[in-house]
Amino acid sequence: MSNKISTLIALILFQTVMLGSVPTVHGQEQQLAQAGQVYSEDKREEANSGTVSIVTYFEGTYSRMGADLAYVLDHKNDLRILAIMGTGSRQNIEDVLYLKGVDLAMIQFDVLGYMAKVEHRSDVERRIAYITRLFNEEFQLLARPEIKSIEDLRGKKVSFSQKNSGSRVTTFTVFQRLGIQVEEVNYDDHEALAKMKSGEIAAMAVVDGPGVPAFAELDSALGFHFVPVPYDASLQDTYLPTKFTHDSYPNLIPAGSEVATIATPTVLIAYNWPENTARYNKVARFVTTFFDNFSAFHEDTRNPKWKEVVLSASVQGWPRFKAAQDWLDAHANATVIGQAPDLQEFEKFLKAVGIHAKLNETQQAALYEQFLQWRRQNQ
Repeated sequence: MSNKISTLIALILFQTVMLGSVPTVHGQEQQLAQAGQVYSEDKREEANSGTVSIVTYFEGTYSRMGADLAYVLDHKNDLRILAIMGTGSRQNIEDVLYLKGVDLAMIQFDVLGYMAKVEHRSDVERRIAYITRLFNEEFQLLARPEIKSIEDLRGKKVSFSQKNSGSRVTTFTVFQRLGIQVEEVNYDDHEALAKMKSGEIAAMAVVDGPGVPAFAELDSALGFHFVPVPYDASLQDTYLPTKFTHDSYPNLIPAGSEVATIATPTVLIAYNWPENTARYNKVARFVTTFFDNFSAFHEDTRNPKWKEVVLSASVQGWPRFKAAQDWLDAHANATVIGQAPDLQEFEKFLKAVGIHAKLNETQQAALYEQFLQWRRQNQ
């Protein structure tokens, strides 16, 4: 009996020693306090109130510009920019609407209009506001050697990119409005190129800035080429005319050649939070910091697409986030990088290109894009 009692006492002593060596939650806090690292709800709240999340894309221009936002704005005005890799404009819009913690997103403007007007999404119309129009993204239609025109794709398989991507919406819209019926398939860039090489599909479409990695690395011996996209009247209410040159893709476009295509504006959007709520105030702090420091995005180390951004450029039919409009109103008479060029400079451009006739709204928008290009070339 005495041996059993001795064993029991030993076990109790062992458990006491072992349990005493494992700190409780309170004990952990005491240890952190001794190290000067106290966990507190105030610290947690401070960290979250200054963190702004923005959904971009897993590669391409969105990804690079999201990285620029984080690099330039982190630690300014107690901000932290958290760039999230998204899967495309359509899903980015859904994320702003419904995913917890998402504040902003980069999206194609035509996808916003498609969801609101074609799919009749009232939640998109009522709850999305834009902060600023960003840059333009080009519609890039790459085809096999036997395809000479967009009409030659009638009845053939064309990759519209991934299903939830903005590229898919743009490609669907372009072929539908031009009245060219093709067979839609959905692959990412690398899968689509493999299918083109095997002859399984005739073409693929991507909406992005020039320099898409999958295209820039192509061997010209394959004979793949960009198909011109006509600036048809059916496209002019949504898209802008643009072109690719040898500088866009030296491996695919001969020197001195051009390929006509269209472009869609990219927009930075936010949920349209009521004024003076916590989420509104966080986005408003981002807006002020972004606009105040916009000149830093024009440095040579940043993506050149930032030089296309005019902070005051409007997005027809959509409300601007109030804090953004308030900032623009307060700086209306100031000289700010990213503000619209003055009237005299625009008139100088009109004279240079010989345009004197009165233009409709669509023509004005297209001309303004040409003006911005002319302005960059003459700076």
